[in-house]
Amino acid sequence: MTSAWINVNISLSPGFCIKSKLLHPGFLNQVALPQGLKVFVNVAWSKDVPPPLNGVKKALGLATATPTGDHQAHTENRGDRTIYVFASDGRLDTDKGAVLVVARGLVSLTRYFA
Repeated sequence: MTSAWINVNISLSPGFCIKSKLLHPGFLNQVALPQGLKVFVNVAWSKDVPPPLNGVKKALGLATATPTGDHQAHTENRGDRTIYVFASDGRLDTDKGAVLVVARGLVSLTRYFA
């Protein structure tokens, strides 16, 4: 059996952090998360992120088509503003005050932010 996962080693350039709170209780890896828990989304970029695989652009285009299915008009109105990212699984961590938080990372190609 072959794995569907591909390991990629990348060098990150620091970006920014989006800080929010859970609006509703939830679960992460079978751990209960209370409403109001801090959530950090760390955004970085890298020249090492591989470009999208063949077919990804078409699939995203279909997924983002207007409800009427008029993808062509929708694409012309919005231009090409699609940003491809890799997202890490969420993980439990602590903030500077040693308070429990949920952290997640996003990495995109550098060229989208140049």
